[in-house]
Amino acid sequence: VSKPDGVIVEAGFPSARAVVGASPVLAILSAFASYRFPAGEFLNRANVPVLLMHGDRDSIIPFALGRQLHDQVTAPKTFVTIAGGDHNDATAPDPAAYWSAIDSFVGSLRR
Repeated sequence: VSKPDGVIVEAGFPSARAVVGASPVLAILSAFASYRFPAGEFLNRANVPVLLMHGDRDSIIPFALGRQLHDQVTAPKTFVTIAGGDHNDATAPDPAAYWSAIDSFVGSLRR
């Protein structure tokens, strides 16, 4: 398995447990789940540059959880706030800014 040059995460969260804490409905469902999805740990193990993008109006994964994931990542990282972006339409408010952030990140990766 080859290592990626970088990772792009949109609407990320530090762990499933963090998401559960933000939603009473999910807290009930989590009683039946055993997998914790430690995203921060996974990204740190990859040890590659990370672009984290999160809409500041995300109605599914709170914006604060995206910031927490950013804070956990120890590799080179960039956090881009998608102003007005919701969970399933992050590009809608400003597609040019969204794609510009991705183009810039991909262009910065070593080939």
